[in-house]
Amino acid sequence: MKLFISSKKIRENFSKSHTFNVTDCENAVKHFFNPCGYNCGVYGWNYDFFQFSNLYEGKFYNFCFVAGYRSFPASVRLPENIRLFIENAYKNSLEKYRFQYEKRLVYDKKIRKMFLEKIHAYLKAEDEKERAKLKAKEEREAAKAAKTA
Repeated sequence: MKLFISSKKIRENFSKSHTFNVTDCENAVKHFFNPCGYNCGVYGWNYDFFQFSNLYEGKFYNFCFVAGYRSFPASVRLPENIRLFIENAYKNSLEKYRFQYEKRLVYDKKIRKMFLEKIHAYLKAEDEKERAKLKAKEEREAAKAAKTA
């Protein structure tokens, strides 16, 4: 059962870099994952909400996907390589294992794991970039303070 979730709650609990807009590969994402929430407004249904909170390589990652007709504005697009991966996996799942239910379940489980690993690797790289930017900024400020002193 999906629960109603407001855009304000999403903004409060997820940073913009950890909120992915997956509208362009919505069918593929819905094939592998079930939405846990939805949002609707004056004009009807806006988007479905998928939440992922788990531990990966010793670090806790909290991120979400939003997919829908009127999508969430404070989100980033899914990286192209990850989007292509999930779309190709979706096509393979439907074509190769069309009438082989048990094999398709095993394949889908493997794809879900690989997809989440790719997202985690992306978020880890983004966090490292952010840390490097902060470190460079601190070094610039320290050099500026030393220069003025």
